Amino acid sequence: MSEKSDYLEKDPIPLTDSDIDPKVEIVREFQPNELGARGRAQYFYHNEGNNLPVRDVTNTQGEGNKPEPCIERKAENYCTGCINWNISSFANDDDERYLFLFTRVRNSSLQQNGEQFYIGYIDKRRKLGINGRTAVQGLIKLVSFEDACPLSLVGSPDTLNQKRLNEEKTQKVLSYLNDAENIYHDCIEEVERLEKKVGRARLWEDRAVPPETDGPLNEESSGC
Repeated sequence: MSEKSDYLEKDPIPLTDSDIDPKVEIVREFQPNELGARGRAQYFYHNEGNNLPVRDVTNTQGEGNKPEPCIERKAENYCTGCINWNISSFANDDDERYLFLFTRVRNSSLQQNGEQFYIGYIDKRRKLGINGRTAVQGLIKLVSFEDACPLSLVGSPDTLNQKRLNEEKTQKVLSYLNDAENIYHDCIEEVERLEKKVGRARLWEDRAVPPETDGPLNEESSGC
């Protein structure tokens, strides 16, 4: 039976043995009852013109060919450091469980164009050590822009303190997203197509430790 048919369409997709490469260090594994109920926000660049909430693989916004968030591995910071301090802090904070991924829609054909939305989350299960940086990995849920949660629901996370969501705000975003269909598999197919377009090797085929650098990306950048 396939992974997709094993779970309800609204459920987050769980981790599998193939989601981690052999040379990646699992620093810590988390159980849900060990974590609090707070969230953290992480921005990424949307692939302009795309109907799906996928990263800017093909450099449509001029900020580089983005490999994060690495939804192929149900992870953030897996391929390169992206807002590294934010992910490291999230990984080390036991009060925080959910990494909410948000972006600004860049598609003039969509009603949501120009607005910012939470489009899904990673439910933290692992802290990883990769080439000296920290990554996080966990169950994942992604939703369409139509079903996404507007940032205005809980306020902007554009400042340092507001990247953290308290329990009340976290539950508001979760309630919004958990009612929607999980389109993770659709997003994976689209990211695969875009990665082939730029000729980048696919992580799940190489089965090797992720690269130490990825050219244009910067650990202190404002988004992935």
